Amino acid sequence: LTPQPERVPEAAPAALAGARVLVVGTSPSQLESLLPRLTSWGVRHHVVPDRAAVPSSVQRAQAEADPFTAVVVDLGTGAVVARTRLVTAP
Repeated sequence: LTPQPERVPEAAPAALAGARVLVVGTSPSQLESLLPRLTSWGVRHHVVPDRAAVPSSVQRAQAEADPFTAVVVDLGTGAVVARTRLVTAP
């Protein structure tokens, strides 16, 4: 194997600063690399162990008037990032 140069993370867009992200079901090793990166970008994050915890976390964030901007979900083969859009019943 040929040694690969260490990847330097790209700077995050300024729009991420202050964003609130819900991180769902990510393994401890992935959290170890993801959370410091999010923090360095100025992203506020909340971690839940699985999808079952998502509804109550989203409801709590809504009640606090501090909704999540995005959700990071680990599907086992890699993370998927989705922007959130809060939909409420009339």
